[in-house]
Amino acid sequence: MRSSSPLIIFLLFIIPGTVFSQFTLPFFEGFNESTCDVYPGNPGGSDSSCYSLTLPVGWTFPSNWRVGERGWTTDFGTPDEVIHFIGNDPPAAYFYWSNTVTNYGGDDYMMTTPTIYVGDEEQVKVFFDMELDYYAPNSRNGLNVKYRTPGLGWQTVLGYEVPQGVNVNFRLRTDSYIANVTDSIQLGFEAQGVNSVHINSWDIDNVTVTALPKLLSVSIRSDNALDSTLAVPTDTITLSYTANEPLTETSAIIAGTPVTSVGGGMVWQAKYEVKDTDEDGPVSFVTIFKAQYNAGGVDLPVDGNPKTTTTDNSLVVIDRTGPGEFE
Repeated sequence: MRSSSPLIIFLLFIIPGTVFSQFTLPFFEGFNESTCDVYPGNPGGSDSSCYSLTLPVGWTFPSNWRVGERGWTTDFGTPDEVIHFIGNDPPAAYFYWSNTVTNYGGDDYMMTTPTIYVGDEEQVKVFFDMELDYYAPNSRNGLNVKYRTPGLGWQTVLGYEVPQGVNVNFRLRTDSYIANVTDSIQLGFEAQGVNSVHINSWDIDNVTVTALPKLLSVSIRSDNALDSTLAVPTDTITLSYTANEPLTETSAIIAGTPVTSVGGGMVWQAKYEVKDTDEDGPVSFVTIFKAQYNAGGVDLPVDGNPKTTTTDNSLVVIDRTGPGEFE
C-alpha cells in the first residue's frame, strides 16, 4: 500500500551568532522517556492515538506536534483494526492530523530542538528517522526539515510533499544532511499544507547531530633519491595523513589509481609506484575516510569530506621524460 516518494535536498551555508547551550555534540533524542498519558478518542471515540505529558527538555511542540507511541488506528474497535505505531522504535515525536488545521505552516507548526553547541566544528551531520502515515489524497500536505544558527532565519534543507491527488506514503527511513555551522545549531520540523485531515501523522524519531571527522595533516612525498618532490617510473609516492578521530574506513586515489591505505587509529599511509604510462605533472590524490560516533548508545558511521590538498604545501611531480633537448 505504501511507496516511496522523491526528496529534494538542499545544502546551505550560513554564518551564525554565538549562544550558550547545555546541549553539546554528539546530540541525540529518541523520545524514550515518553509514555501514553492521554487518549483523546477514548472512551467511546474512534481514535486510539495516545500522547505523552512528559516532553524532552528544550524542545517545542506547537499545534498538533506531540510525543507518543500510537497514532491513527484503521478500523478501530474491530477485529481488523491496525494500529500505526509511532517511531523507530516507539515512542517518537509526531504531527497529528487532529485537531484539524487548514492552510497551515510556518513557525506555529514547527517542532524545534534545543540549541546545540558545536564548539569549533565547521560542519555537522544531522540524522533523523521519519515516516508519513497517510490517509487520503484530497489535498497537498508536506513536511519541511530546517536548521538555523541563532540570530539568523530558518534554512530549508529537506522537503517532503504529497500533492493533491497522489496517494502515497513515505515509508520509515533514516535521512541525513550536512550543515555548515559556527558555534551552535537548532533544528526545526515544519508541518505544512492545505488540510491536516488528509494525513494521519508525520513521525520523527532518533534525532542525532554529530561532528564530521577531519584530517589534521596531509603530506605527500616521493622516495626519489635526489628529490622527494620528483617522481620517475619505479619511484614510490607516499601519501601520509592524520585524522582527529580513529578512522573505521579509509582509502585513497593517487594519480588516478585506487590504492589501499595502511595504518590504524588516526595515522594512515597510502603508497603508489609510478608507472611508465603515468602522465607528467603534479600528482593528484583523494583521501576518503570514515569515523564512528556514539550517540544515544548507537554507533553511527560518518564520512569526512574527501581531502585533495596537503596541509604542508608538499607536492610530487611526475617527470617521465626528463628535460627537453636544447635548441
